Amino acid sequence: RSNAQALIISLTRVCCTSQNEECDQSLYLPYMSASQALKNILILFPDSVLESMFPMIMNLASSQSFGERLGALIILSRIIRNADNEYIGFQFIPSLFSLLSTDKVPCVICQAIKCVKHILMRIADDALKPNPQNPPNQEILAQLPQVGESCFHMMTQVLAISDERTQQQATEAAEIEAIVERST
Repeated sequence: RSNAQALIISLTRVCCTSQNEECDQSLYLPYMSASQALKNILILFPDSVLESMFPMIMNLASSQSFGERLGALIILSRIIRNADNEYIGFQFIPSLFSLLSTDKVPCVICQAIKCVKHILMRIADDALKPNPQNPPNQEILAQLPQVGESCFHMMTQVLAISDERTQQQATEAAEIEAIVERST
């Protein structure tokens, strides 16, 4: 177990090494390999071990370093997808929405959106499977409309950021075109 913890810590460190703020998946970088390795390792642990990682995730998610924020979200995403408890990530919804409304780094925003998606998909899967001995958590299901509304607001913010970038790129292109015209 101690060897596994050391391995998880090492892979977590690698997950925090991204130098690219964009969501460029065309390059295969070390943090991506570490994420894949974590996927295969975390599935072996019970939820109690996965939950013991939450303080570290919260610490990294509040870091000034975008690489550490990204690493925290990668790990959280892997935990959400691999835990036995379908509701394990629900407690992070408010923090994820807060991060989405304040963070400006595209890869962090993208990973936070993936975490929200994984949380909602796990809850939906649980709600749809018939299991009279373990019915869906009604308290959490009752909160889903509010979460859906927050998702809508989040998407409009992401679109606004995207629109700002498009406008900025268009302005930069027009400035370059004007310089080229003046020089010819």
